Amino acid sequence: MAHVILRDLPLEQAIYGQDSPLLVARGGFDLVPSHIDLAETDGRREPGFDVALREALEVARERYDFIVLDAPPNLGMLTVMGLAAADEVIIPVRTEPYDSMGVGLILGTISKVQRRLNPALRLSGILPTQFGARKSVDREVLEHLAAVMAGKAPVLEPVQASAAFGHAARNGRIALEASPSSAAAVYGRLAAALVTGSALPYANLVPQPVEA
Repeated sequence: MAHVILRDLPLEQAIYGQDSPLLVARGGFDLVPSHIDLAETDGRREPGFDVALREALEVARERYDFIVLDAPPNLGMLTVMGLAAADEVIIPVRTEPYDSMGVGLILGTISKVQRRLNPALRLSGILPTQFGARKSVDREVLEHLAAVMAGKAPVLEPVQASAAFGHAARNGRIALEASPSSAAAVYGRLAAALVTGSALPYANLVPQPVEA
């Protein structure tokens, strides 16, 4: 992707398909990988650079049912590019007080992108992650997110904290494939809803037993 955005390489030449030995993931999708050189985007100053990703993706929109953009966890140029190119956005947020405080910043960035670059962009939901259902702090953060997002976007079913993610990453596997019944199953339900166009799975805010 660094060559596409920074060096004008045609997107087709950066795609790793199912027959590529470099693509280890399975499931019927192609991949355009990231690279540390993308850090250069924050220092690039040229007219229209914030829509470079959107322009690069135009040739691929008719080829795929879905294109998933994984933006970095900051408000730099790559995130702006992703928002400028996307139709909808889901914001993952760890259920930690400091992480939840950053939601207002990303909402402000989304609002600016909608006004200036991508009026069709819609916010589909907040996805709480690393959630501990029995921890009082996590429950409080979840309820705070629901209050802050009321009337703006739904808070989606939380992804429970689980060692399954670390084990899968260490073994180079997809967590949902390695452990289908684990916390990763939330991602499967979310993906199924997106594919079918049905309602996304919302958070259950019924009080639970907690521990300090």
